[in-house]
Amino acid sequence: MANTYVTISTPAGNVVKVSEATSNKIVASGNTIKIIAVGTQGPSGVGDLHAVHTQDVAASTWQVTHNLGKYPSVSVVDTANTAVNGKVLYQDWNTNQISTQKLQIIFTATFAGKAFLN
Repeated sequence: MANTYVTISTPAGNVVKVSEATSNKIVASGNTIKIIAVGTQGPSGVGDLHAVHTQDVAASTWQVTHNLGKYPSVSVVDTANTAVNGKVLYQDWNTNQISTQKLQIIFTATFAGKAFLN
């Protein structure tokens, strides 16, 4: 007999024991429990794409080439790690066309820091 991994009791009093022998074919009567063709874990994904832009030269407009192929969310900090708000434009500064590879961040003051794109 296989080792029992999980025991499930239904309100109707049915008891289902999930083991290696029953892992792909569980059926109970009364308050029905069905597990059919449980598969194996799929491959792990690569996760979401992200990038960090370091702005070493103080500027009020940052031009960021990220090549993420999407419109990322943007968080900015100055060199003291204080969060700073700016206006994000998802466009190429050379062509003024909408872009999933480049963006601009416009601020009301000039400073250096980092932009975190996710």
